[in-house]
Amino acid sequence: MLRHTAWSLALVAGWFLTGCSPEAFPDEAPDQGDVETQEQAAGSCDPYQKRNPAPLVLIGPEDFEPELLALIDSAQASLDVMMYQLTRTSFVTALVAAANRGVAVRVLLDPDEGTSNASRNKMLAAGVEVRDAPDDFAYAHAKVVIVDADLAAILSGNMNYHTMVSERNYAVLDRANDDVADAMAIFEHDWSGAQLDLACTRLVVAPDNARERLVAHVKSADERLDMALMYLSDATLRSEVKKRAEAGVPVRVLLANPAWMPSNAGVADQLIAAGAEARFMTDYDLHAKLIIADDAAFVGSENMSFTSLTQNREVGLFIREKKSRTPIEDQFEDDWAAGAIP
Repeated sequence: MLRHTAWSLALVAGWFLTGCSPEAFPDEAPDQGDVETQEQAAGSCDPYQKRNPAPLVLIGPEDFEPELLALIDSAQASLDVMMYQLTRTSFVTALVAAANRGVAVRVLLDPDEGTSNASRNKMLAAGVEVRDAPDDFAYAHAKVVIVDADLAAILSGNMNYHTMVSERNYAVLDRANDDVADAMAIFEHDWSGAQLDLACTRLVVAPDNARERLVAHVKSADERLDMALMYLSDATLRSEVKKRAEAGVPVRVLLANPAWMPSNAGVADQLIAAGAEARFMTDYDLHAKLIIADDAAFVGSENMSFTSLTQNREVGLFIREKKSRTPIEDQFEDDWAAGAIP
């Protein structure tokens, strides 16, 4: 079953507008200082550095459409969107409505993803600024929505029918100043060629640092390694997962149904032979890119393939904040229990 996040639609909207009041997380002490303390900002080169306020997590499909539409509707000054597939009419309508009420809306799309062409044309006709991502990437595969340069929503799912109806996905709503600034810098680089310096960032960004950071993330697992992945085709990453299992770390890998992703059957056999557990998700299409290593969870747009990690534009992040991590971990447990054993 789907384990919903603890926050409702109204709570997400209220959290965004108030800057995360203490009431949002009643079982935790109020945050001290501004949105992010100087100590935290200084440590933001560490991708595992905790944020203040803690991010909110959305779990799809049920959470995605109403919460993301509310986020778009909350924009007062600007909306900057990077999306691989944007085909869902509700999102096109919401972006056009935002532009009509005076919000500066900019949308970056993959130039070769033809499924978005009808949406592109509708938005352009309505006066929304739409550009193709640069041809530096194999695929402009990121899924990011930046609201008022104050919040970055980082998603594993697209703005399409399947994400909203039949896929398991995760999204993180992040208000940490440095993360939002880095997401904006990525957008500006891809929008207009602005200089991009990601030498000190918490974000996991392809092609810049994603493969290095995700390999290190897997290698860091000492107590557990839980993964919910569309597929696991990158040879280096898959090798490190097997090494963790061979070293005695409990490894559980939930993969998309081989009826959808045929290569997953062979990958599951390899993992099991190395001592890992593997299962297939059959009640939803598994589109997530989730890696939980000990007390840190990766969520993002990166698929675990060589192309995605080294040639695409992708954006993700690590979650260590317990309040944010718990719904992810709980959902994994539910999905693992429901998974089909090879």
